[in-house]
Amino acid sequence: MILKHELIHYKRRDLWYKLLVLAATALHWFNPIVRLMAKAINTQCELSCDSLVIQYTNLEWKKQYCETIIKSAKKQMKFTTAISSYFLGGKNIMKNRILSIMDVKRKKSGLALICIAIILMAGKGNNWWKLTF
Repeated sequence: MILKHELIHYKRRDLWYKLLVLAATALHWFNPIVRLMAKAINTQCELSCDSLVIQYTNLEWKKQYCETIIKSAKKQMKFTTAISSYFLGGKNIMKNRILSIMDVKRKKSGLALICIAIILMAGKGNNWWKLTF
């Protein structure tokens, strides 16, 4: 289960994107919007990866996957890095991941984030690029 999860990160080149987000956060350390954006990107990246891992699986497999995530998180709480695959991220994020995995309804992850980004860019006018560079 863990190998499948990490293989999805590798195939999608998630660590490169996270490195880019880390660079943007380092350049704009003073901007709380950039920090919120980085947190949202990392969370959505993990949720979308989890959804691919559990695609076409039954409820028992999903339960085992959740247990594996929790056990691994307990073991690795001491070792986190900035460009990791955002395995921990806090109690609320882990809770949201577990609830997302066990949710049987169709998910619309990322739609709210895209809408917020469009609204922020529209409100900024022609200077929207100042938020990212």
